[in-house]
Amino acid sequence: MIENKAKSISPDISSEELSYFLDDFRQAILSWRKTRLNLQLQIQFPNLHSPLYEGLESVKGLDFQEWLLEPPPEALLSHKLYRRVLMDQHNLIRHAREAVEASGKGGLSASQFALFLHSIFVFEQAADALVFGIATSLRDIDKLTGLPNRSAMERDLVRECAQAKRLKNSFTLAMIDVDHFKRVNDRYGHDFGDHVLEELADCFIENIRPRDQVYRYGGEEFLLLLPDTPIAKAVAVLERLRRKVQALTFRDPSLTVTVSLGATESTGKEEPREAIRRADKALYKAKRTGRNRLELE
Repeated sequence: MIENKAKSISPDISSEELSYFLDDFRQAILSWRKTRLNLQLQIQFPNLHSPLYEGLESVKGLDFQEWLLEPPPEALLSHKLYRRVLMDQHNLIRHAREAVEASGKGGLSASQFALFLHSIFVFEQAADALVFGIATSLRDIDKLTGLPNRSAMERDLVRECAQAKRLKNSFTLAMIDVDHFKRVNDRYGHDFGDHVLEELADCFIENIRPRDQVYRYGGEEFLLLLPDTPIAKAVAVLERLRRKVQALTFRDPSLTVTVSLGATESTGKEEPREAIRRADKALYKAKRTGRNRLELE
């Protein structure tokens, strides 16, 4: 229900406002897609003077806000999903301008065009996530990180257990905990601690496989679900994720953030909470034996 979502964004936003924005945004994206197709044609064939859609040739049209009939609800502007759309749109427009300019001069490289196409893909993913978040009332989305929350995880895990049991395969479940996170909050403040969690969420999203899903489990804990993946194959994914987190940089160059991970394999024959319990047990072992490490159960 839209009403539930409205409350999750702000108690001041009405369900009617949010519902109107969803319809408005969807229509704006239709105009955005026409502009994007025109630009792709223009970039690939700079001497072509007949666009697919008249009046939609400008890079400016890649700003979806140009097509909105009304501004978004104020409470939505600060939400992680909406800010991600704006950030990815900014990158897309920059790459589009570079590609159009290079194409007009006859010097468009394959890498420039590939970067433009990738920017389109990233933006559309962000736009789809925003639409999905609104359509499901954001009841399943963690406001700070933009990740699915624990409630969403519990439902997904029940479904994954049923599928693994039916297909006779297995999946891996990993609990992730930020090492010494209380020290970060105590030293830098809770606002910076929130920033660290946001950066970690982005790092997780960027470094897991397309079929994997990461959730905000609570506090500084996350849960990673790797479908149709036995633990022997999951280890490489999890170790890469651990290293990527350790390589993150923050405003204080002396700050290094690390995570401990505990993973377990499940065939779906047990209750989901039992798989979580085993992953949590492995996580406890990782923290007890030095942190910044992966342990299996």
